[in-house]
Amino acid sequence: MQSNKIPSENKTLMDGYMSDLHLKYPNLFVFLTGGHSFYFERRLKSVIFADLNLVLTGLNRILEYNVENK
Repeated sequence: MQSNKIPSENKTLMDGYMSDLHLKYPNLFVFLTGGHSFYFERRLKSVIFADLNLVLTGLNRILEYNVENK
């Protein structure tokens, strides 16, 4: 049986990695997508953007644009 709980060391690794990137790129904006993105959104120290359906949202926006600009 697989657990949906993400180990706390993954959170710590992600926080550290994003802190290092923010030092190098102060204006960095982080996007998280996928099934566990909302888990990390609430727990990471950095300001991030999480969207479970980012790809689908983007594809829908492209479709809408193409329909409007035929």
